[in-house]
Amino acid sequence: MSVNLNSQAGGQKASLQPKKVCPKSVLTFYKPLLLDWANKIYTSSCWKNLPVFKSTANVLQVMFSQLAKITDELYISSATAVTADRLRRSAITLVINCTIEVPLIHVPDVETMKINVDDLPSARIGLYFDRCADRIKMVHDRGGRTLVHCAAGVSRSASICIAYLMKYHRMSLREAYAHMKACRQIIRPNPGFFRQLIDYETRLFGKATVAMVTSPIGFIPDVYREEAKNMVMLTTAPTSTRLR
Repeated sequence: MSVNLNSQAGGQKASLQPKKVCPKSVLTFYKPLLLDWANKIYTSSCWKNLPVFKSTANVLQVMFSQLAKITDELYISSATAVTADRLRRSAITLVINCTIEVPLIHVPDVETMKINVDDLPSARIGLYFDRCADRIKMVHDRGGRTLVHCAAGVSRSASICIAYLMKYHRMSLREAYAHMKACRQIIRPNPGFFRQLIDYETRLFGKATVAMVTSPIGFIPDVYREEAKNMVMLTTAPTSTRLR
């Protein structure tokens, strides 16, 4: 069964400024952060001897081709990682596609759900937090597993997974983000999505554990402070230094 939640939800538009974003442009936007993260993984003493990681670029290739396990019932990935074989191997029974630009995958015995949302700070992804979280819980209750993906598995899908962890695993936003980060280190909901997650946490628990703060790259959640410093250094460093 396929469910398509279009850009209209409750009479409200899901994006204030609709605009198609291709996967390549998403990856280009996050490239400085991703390269820095991949280089740290590749040069880390606990990872560098693993044969699967042959280079910094290979780290990204591995990450963008895997289904990352968040909980027993929930996985996250990029769009390129979603294949029939990987879905079968991980016993996925529902795929939630959080993009406008990526078509639904059709696999026998796998349900699909699509929310049409752009990876833009103005996009109203919060409209889908409850309905996606409720659907993931419903699938789990009947013994199934859900994969949530967007284009890169960095922002949109991560936001939906964090909302689920808050609602049904009763994690604070800070705890849910830390758990997601431990499972898939490249997640980074855009600042607009994080602001909506803060509002959602306040609605669920009556208080917020993450605050929006100023930085050289604009308003960001306080959990991004160190990453923001790295992004500024990477985007101002010579190209030969950045692309290792």
